[in-house]
Amino acid sequence: MDYFATILAVTPVPDWASLLPLIIPSIISILLSAVIAVLAYLLRSDREHNREIERQLSDKKYDTYKALLDGFEVILHGDESQRKDNIAHLNDMGRNLLFYGSDAVIESYQVYLRLATSEEMSQNLAKFDETAEKLIGNILLNIRRDMGNKKTKMKSRDLFYQFDLVIERTGLDVINNKQP
Repeated sequence: MDYFATILAVTPVPDWASLLPLIIPSIISILLSAVIAVLAYLLRSDREHNREIERQLSDKKYDTYKALLDGFEVILHGDESQRKDNIAHLNDMGRNLLFYGSDAVIESYQVYLRLATSEEMSQNLAKFDETAEKLIGNILLNIRRDMGNKKTKMKSRDLFYQFDLVIERTGLDVINNKQP
């Protein structure tokens, strides 16, 4: 008999049926750990991807809101030629607002547009100015909320005043001829 046959004859054959209850829990725990690790990686990767998209959208949103405020600044303080050029600017900005603006900002901007294009308001400019101030203030408030200040205590009239404020050394608001 050769050497290997002797070793095989002497070595007892393991009883696999008795070893399975000991091996299966180890295999299951290894597989479960692997599945949990893969799921954790995928979840983290997805979360990082979503954060990057949110950062990009936040930048686009900021640019869109800035363009809207620039348009309002021309409406409030620009001369006649600037106001005519501003129509194209506001149309472009309105398209971006559809993509990046919050629902509340879009809705308040639409209310402003309905007012600005109404026949009644074009005949009564004093009433238009007063109402437009309120509506622009509402847009500013909704922008502020959308950009992270959801619990702001500011009022729309205060935000409009801050936006429209032009104070000379005398302390007068020269646009509205009011004392601050």
